[in-house]
Amino acid sequence: MATTSTKEIITIKQKPFIIINDSRIIDLLEDENYLKLLNFLKKGSMSVEDLEKSFENIDEKKSNKSIYRYLNKLIENKLVTKAGKRICSKSEHDLTTETIYMRTAIVFIKSSIFIGKKYNENSKDQIWDAIHSLLVDQLGENISQNDFTNLLNEIDTKKQNLAIRLLESANELTLEKIAQLDFASIEYGLYFLDWLLLNTKYNVKKEFEKLLKD
Repeated sequence: MATTSTKEIITIKQKPFIIINDSRIIDLLEDENYLKLLNFLKKGSMSVEDLEKSFENIDEKKSNKSIYRYLNKLIENKLVTKAGKRICSKSEHDLTTETIYMRTAIVFIKSSIFIGKKYNENSKDQIWDAIHSLLVDQLGENISQNDFTNLLNEIDTKKQNLAIRLLESANELTLEKIAQLDFASIEYGLYFLDWLLLNTKYNVKKEFEKLLKD
């Protein structure tokens, strides 16, 4: 009985992480089919046949045509790429090849911690204005709105930079652990970790007290 051997030739390298800022891509990932396909690819490179079997394993039947449609849409939005070829051989004269696909990054993040990228300046100003009003009502203090807005923008920028440096310094094993989480869990975890790191490097309390004294 002939033994089939396989070899994969990978021609791309995944990025450690990608921050998703485009609202169209975020909306796309509300579709469970695209999200499930991305989750299947967390395991590594896969062919269309592999992806069909993965859907079957969760009791969902998807046609070859549907899988290609999902892949093309994800490729178009730079979430998936053609990674190379898988060569299957039963003998030196019986070779078949198939295209394999990979996620473009180990981790994808669509997170409100990157608020400066997610919202335009007008939206941010509205958010800061609402927060300023809440604090004034609570503290009964006359806090300069301009100084308060500048402080929040500064904190926001520092938080973003800390989160990016944190991800850039993560090793592959750590990134793979993060990749196993869903988007909401990644956001939740980074939100708290981000604030913890911010408070070790920046005295938010001191800066806020300055506003109350001015």
